Amino acid sequence: MKQIFKRQKKLKNYNILNTKEKDEKSYKELKKEYNFLKQKNCLNIINEDFIVYLFLNAMNFDDMKFAQELNNYHKMEKFSSKDSKIALGRFYNTTSSHKMALKYLWPLYYTGNKLHISDLHKLYNSLFEMAKFKEAEDLLRYAVKEYPEVDIWEYEILKYQIYTNHIYPHKPENIVNNLNYLTKKANKQTHFISMAFSFYKAGYYQQSFNMFNKYFANVTLGNSKKDKKVLFNAQNTLDSMNDIIDLLSEMDIVSFPIAGSLLGLVRDGKLFDHDKDADIGLFVEEYDEIHKIVSIICKSSRFSAPCMVKNPKEDAIWNVGIYDNEKGASVDLFFFHKKENHFEYGVHTKNGTVKWLFKPFKLIKTTLAGREYYVPEDYEDWLTQMYGQWNETVVVWESLLNCPNLSKDSQIGVIFYAMNKLIGAIESKSLKKFDNNYNTVKQRWHFQFSKEADENLVKIRKELSLLEDGKNND
Repeated sequence: MKQIFKRQKKLKNYNILNTKEKDEKSYKELKKEYNFLKQKNCLNIINEDFIVYLFLNAMNFDDMKFAQELNNYHKMEKFSSKDSKIALGRFYNTTSSHKMALKYLWPLYYTGNKLHISDLHKLYNSLFEMAKFKEAEDLLRYAVKEYPEVDIWEYEILKYQIYTNHIYPHKPENIVNNLNYLTKKANKQTHFISMAFSFYKAGYYQQSFNMFNKYFANVTLGNSKKDKKVLFNAQNTLDSMNDIIDLLSEMDIVSFPIAGSLLGLVRDGKLFDHDKDADIGLFVEEYDEIHKIVSIICKSSRFSAPCMVKNPKEDAIWNVGIYDNEKGASVDLFFFHKKENHFEYGVHTKNGTVKWLFKPFKLIKTTLAGREYYVPEDYEDWLTQMYGQWNETVVVWESLLNCPNLSKDSQIGVIFYAMNKLIGAIESKSLKKFDNNYNTVKQRWHFQFSKEADENLVKIRKELSLLEDGKNND
């Protein structure tokens, strides 16, 4: 009991507003205090400010599961302070739950609260991801006026022009001039990444790869950001996938689990816990029919598909992402195209479509994980085409990089994807992910890094190896 009173004295008047950011060691000590009080059923002595502070630090130190635990246990949506709203907005933006992020950040901005520039950036990102382009454009105008010294907004404006060009057409020469202007100004890692995305989306893949090379030539483990993990609830996502399959069935449309979702159901009897979404296949090719299907799915407020607005039609005939607003889950619909000698599905970009090729197949009904699904008739052979030794667990696997059935003309899109994943591997300080992306993009997809980038990446690899050896020794 003395221990409890001691902690009560230490934490009772804890105030987020007058507490400076602590280091990771201090955060772990506070987390330990919290867990002790939880074990003793004494969390009632902790005030709201302390919970918010602990929640923010959990995100700062990439402890997202603990952040989610705090959010769920304390029902933080009932907190009333501005700090709690900002904290929840950051959390949902980080975990790609953009509709929820808007729920907390947008009212603060709309009612005149001055947000920190990082939160303003998160709000813009969520507005854009949810295809709220008018609000996103208004926010950009405000940000440029309010923070004229922050040059990242110039790069965001360029990305906005390029990504919405199919909705609000700009003269091609204006976009080219802006690309050239900001290329000359680019001198930071964030600039290089932003320009790489802008060039690629505008259709200039070589210039995009040049920007990635500049990034990799200068990146260090010290200046890399932490890799924020998207929280994934396998059961919620499976429920979302099943409900969408049922909705499609009511429309007399046959759909079936594919890719990692099919592999998980066949091999483990569930979706993989390390996944990020579910994948459904359909034999639909025409945009009008796809638009009709998605409109019916999104008729209720439960499901939304902002990509139908955000992306051009050419993207939608290959895949559409559906977001379950109730369960916080994502489900991708992939549309199979029948060719003379094979079937294919993929992801479209302006620089070509990344495609997976399959031998023609029929569908049969079978029971997986206690439920009846349509699946490819010989689903084991189907999985072998996509994964090779699919019944063996692999530590690192990227479907847009490693699958043996990726078409040869997917090269440009695969390389762009690998560049992003290589950045993530460095940010998360993962040697296995680094090796998979670096080696595969060079050896299978024949990408040549610049001399400066390659030399620096070799150095990064040695540092990652030393970190890995240190972990093993511990």
